[in-house]
Amino acid sequence: MKLGPLTFYRHDLGDYMRRWILVHPWGTIRVHHIMKPDGDPHMHSHPFDFVSFIFRGGYVEQLPEDRLSSREKMLRGYAVMADADAHCRYFFRTLRAPAVNRSKGDAPHRIQSVDEGGAWTLVFSGTRVREWGFFTRDGFVNGREYTSRGNKGDFEAYKKKIDEVYHS
Repeated sequence: MKLGPLTFYRHDLGDYMRRWILVHPWGTIRVHHIMKPDGDPHMHSHPFDFVSFIFRGGYVEQLPEDRLSSREKMLRGYAVMADADAHCRYFFRTLRAPAVNRSKGDAPHRIQSVDEGGAWTLVFSGTRVREWGFFTRDGFVNGREYTSRGNKGDFEAYKKKIDEVYHS
């Protein structure tokens, strides 16, 4: 629905996630209901910087070790792990309401698990600064190429909707 310079739409991704998105000239305001963890084996990035306010439920997020601040290492005693799929050393952090998650668009992450009942978030994002994609052993792979390799995810539906909104 167009509202002058604003566009509002709902985007459902099956039993994985539901999103309500308001697009404005400086980015988006979104409500996400995350119902399942990410189905892809690799961490991914987003096409924009964002701040997410978790207001109900929560999730466990996988992040590369370099996103862990020295303060977090000291206060929380995170265990850092490594495996072939992640192609880097990583850790897990739990975010439960009320919590805030800030992220740069090029920062990899992956939702490992979701609380029963899911996680509800209010997300404020900037404008698109890059393509969405995955971090593999081969390096960064654009989402379209990643899904064409037979990986899980519904990037095509997401990309089509984003292109319609941002380029209309």
